Amino acid sequence: MDQYVDKIALFIETNQAWAGPITFLLTLGESMVLLGLFIPATALMLLGDPRAWAAADALAGPAGTAMEGAHHARGWTNLAHASSALGYGVRARAFLDRAADGLADTSSPYLEGLTQTARLVLTWHAGGWQGLHAAADRTTRLYPEIPDLRAEAMLIRGLTALHVLGDVPRARRDLAEAARVTCYDTGVILTASAAATARIHLEAGRPGQACEAVEETLRQLERTGGWVWAGEVLPTAVEALRGSGRTARAHRLVADFAAGTADRDAP
Repeated sequence: MDQYVDKIALFIETNQAWAGPITFLLTLGESMVLLGLFIPATALMLLGDPRAWAAADALAGPAGTAMEGAHHARGWTNLAHASSALGYGVRARAFLDRAADGLADTSSPYLEGLTQTARLVLTWHAGGWQGLHAAADRTTRLYPEIPDLRAEAMLIRGLTALHVLGDVPRARRDLAEAARVTCYDTGVILTASAAATARIHLEAGRPGQACEAVEETLRQLERTGGWVWAGEVLPTAVEALRGSGRTARAHRLVADFAAGTADRDAP
């Protein structure tokens, strides 16, 4: 484990300007720390750094053992999560296809769950909503003891409850619970749940409560500088702030986002 921690430390040391965002985004936790070779590529992608694609392509070699294949599967799945969150669905699916090769020779429930939740998120963003609520529900129930998997599946269950079923009470419960139980948040769960909850309040004519729903997430983004993760929540946050008469904060938020993503590869 020490060699992987050393790799993270070296990457942060040579990228001091991004030390805050990297530290925040690497709170993905164990699933990130286990993969020394994949960490720089994933960290670059999490930050929207264009060098991420070359770093990922350099990892295309076949695994030599079943254990190495499992590690590769986890790495490709982490890259899929990261690229999906940044808007690169086609690339994310390609990474998941590579992960499937490593899963063929392993029986890790965590790895299987990690790929399942990645596919749920990809399907959500691709608009393949038919049957997605049921799939997210099954995945949520399948991993009750693995908080990060359960939280991501519950996020999709909540989003589909809101936008597909129109069940606002159920959606609010799932979105709040997903944000509460997540341990290794990638930025997806907190931003998406906050944005969806705020949209519920805006639809009901409650801009003040919508502001409250996004405030904690906005503070975290402002504190860490992880603006590449803000695409999900920013439009809703700006609408809520303007609706509450807080136009100065809305303008500052847009300016911070623009500055924080100016040289990032994060559509």
